[in-house]
Amino acid sequence: MREYEIRIFSQNHAQTVIEVMQLNDHGAIRAAKKMADGKLFEVWRDLDCIYSPAGERTHAHRLRPTGLTGCNSEAGSGDRATGAAEVAEAGS
Repeated sequence: MREYEIRIFSQNHAQTVIEVMQLNDHGAIRAAKKMADGKLFEVWRDLDCIYSPAGERTHAHRLRPTGLTGCNSEAGSGDRATGAAEVAEAGS
């Protein structure tokens, strides 16, 4: 199992951070979608942002080495990032 960080954003720009253990990126994104309950969210694996809503890449407030900003569209370490359409299909 891998450790993930889920960041859920509210209307007043506050955020809730939840640490979870999941088998893979897809499972972490599905869990985040359920927890977010319609709110914007990001999913992080270590220093890699593996999910962020399209066009919403400005919420990356995590401390990272210089040069790493926002959420990447591709995941590292073998798992690929899952798009919003795939997450929507998985939730059905």
